[in-house]
Formats: sequence, structure tokens, C-alpha cells
Amino acid sequence: MALYLLGSRRGRFFDERTGEELEVPKPMRGHSVSLQVLGAFILWFGWFGFNSGSALMLQDNAFLSGIAARCAVNTFLSSSAGCVSAMLLRMVLQYPEKGQFTFDLTAAMNGTLTALVAVSAVALLVSLIGFNA
Repeated sequence: MALYLLGSRRGRFFDERTGEELEVPKPMRGHSVSLQVLGAFILWFGWFGFNSGSALMLQDNAFLSGIAARCAVNTFLSSSAGCVSAMLLRMVLQYPEKGQFTFDLTAAMNGTLTALVAVSAVALLVSLIGFNA
């Protein structure tokens, strides 16, 4: 509902000067890396409660704290690995184009969120040496 009330960004679908509709929408990149990082960190923090809380709903026994802790650790390890992997991959892929190694923060945050989505289904089953079925 909030997105409907806010509408699209100015200049994306309508000409800012004349107000006429554009035939082809103007492509627009994200405008604030700071807001992207803030949003990614909020999601990252909330994902710990999501994965650990989901694991707590599976059983009702004495091992609940261990299950939740394992899910939290796996969530942290996978998201951190996704962050570093995406950042290093982007750094290597951009080297021929730029001629130097640069870190891309947006790639790191996208890698983090991708890893969080990937680990959600198996946060309880993954261990450092493989799967525990």
C-alpha cells in the first residue's frame, strides 16, 4: 500500500518537464548505497530471529537452545561467506575493465542476502563438515 501511495520515481515513466508519458521507461539505478546497506543490515539482523525462531517451532524438548544456536551460527557463517564471495568475485571480474582491484559494497550486500535466502531451508541441517540428516 505504501508503494502505491508513493508511486514511481520522478522521471521514470513521465517526462519531468512536460508531464507526458514516455514510450519506454527510463532505466534508473539505485540512488542511495547508504540506504541499501542499512536495509541489508536490518534484514540480516532479522534473519537470525527468523531462522532460529523457525527451528524452535520444530520440536518441544530440552535441546531447543542448541537447535536455535546452531541455526544462528549457520545463518551467520553462510551470510558472511556470501558477502565475501560476492565481493571478491566482483573484484576479480571488474579488474580487466578498471585495471585495478576495487571493492563493490552493493555486490557484497547482494551476496549476503542471496546467502541468507539459500541457508533458510537448511540452517538446522548444515554443519561445518557437511549435512546432518
